[in-house]
Amino acid sequence: MQYLTMAVYEGWARVDPVGAVRKLEQLPAGVQRDQILSNTVNEWAKKDITAAFNWLKDSEISQQSDNVYESTFSLVMEQYITKNLDAASAFVAEMASGQQKVSFASQIATKMAEQDTKKALEWVDKLEGADEKKYAFMGIMHSWAAGPNGAEALAYLAKNPNHPNHAVLFETVIANLSHKNPDALVSALPTMSDAQQIDTARQLASSFTTSNPEKLKTWLAQLGSGAVRDQAVMSSVNIIKDADAAEAFHLSTTISDQSLRAQKVEEVIEKWAGSNQEAASHAVSTTSALSPSQKKLMLDAIRNRQNSFDASASSR
Repeated sequence: MQYLTMAVYEGWARVDPVGAVRKLEQLPAGVQRDQILSNTVNEWAKKDITAAFNWLKDSEISQQSDNVYESTFSLVMEQYITKNLDAASAFVAEMASGQQKVSFASQIATKMAEQDTKKALEWVDKLEGADEKKYAFMGIMHSWAAGPNGAEALAYLAKNPNHPNHAVLFETVIANLSHKNPDALVSALPTMSDAQQIDTARQLASSFTTSNPEKLKTWLAQLGSGAVRDQAVMSSVNIIKDADAAEAFHLSTTISDQSLRAQKVEEVIEKWAGSNQEAASHAVSTTSALSPSQKKLMLDAIRNRQNSFDASASSR
C-alpha cells in the first residue's frame, strides 16, 4: 500500500508539485509521510528547483523533521548545483560549518572550475572553514588538471608554494596530468623539489607502464641515474612483475641504489620462480647487476622453494 501511495504522489508531483506537497503537509507525521514527502519534493525539484529548494529551507515541516530535511536535502542540492550554480554557491557559502557544507563546497568548486577556474578560485578563497577550503580546492584542481589547460594548475601551485593544502593539491594535479597531459609533467620535473620529483616520477611511471610502455622506455633513458629514476622504475616493476617477470627483472637491475636494487630483484625473482624456476635461476646467474653473495642467496632461495614443493608433492 505504501508503494502505491508513493507512486500516486510522485505522479501528482510531476503534474502539480505544489498541490501534492501541500496535501502531504496535512497528513499526520510519521515515517511513511516523511518518505513520501521527501520523494515528492525531489520530483518537484526536477520541475522547479528554486521553488522546491526554498520550500526545503523554509517549510515548518522540513525544519521540524530531520527525516524530511536530511533525506531530501542532498538530492535537491545536487540538482540545485547542476541547474542554478550561482544561487547554490551563494547558499552554500552562508551555510553553517559541517560535513554537508564541506561536501557541497567541493561539488560546487568542481563544477564551477569546469566553467571558470578564476571564478572558482575566488569563491573558494572566501570560504572560512579549513576543511571546506581544502576539499573545494581539491575539486578545482581535479577539474583544472583534467581539462585542456591542465598545465596551468601545476603552474598555479608552483606560484603558491605556501598554500596550506599544497601537498594534497599537488598530488591531485599530478595524478590527473600523468594521464591527461604527461608531457607537461615531464617538462616541469626539473623545476620541482626532490620530494615532488619523486612523487611525480612514480605517477608518470605508473601511467606510462599501463598506457604507453614505449614512452616509458624513452623517458627512463632520458632520466639521470639517481633516486628519481629509481622510484620510477620501482613503480613500474610493481605493476608488471606478475604479468611480465622477465621485463620486471630487467628493469629492476637498472636501479642505481644497490640495496633497493637487490630488494626489488628479489621480489621479482620470488614471483618468477613460482611460474618458471629455470628462467628465474638463469636470469640471476647471468646478471652483472648482483654481487656473488646476492646471487647465492637468491639461487639458494629458488632451490629451497623447489625442494619444499617437491617434498610436499611426494607426501601426498
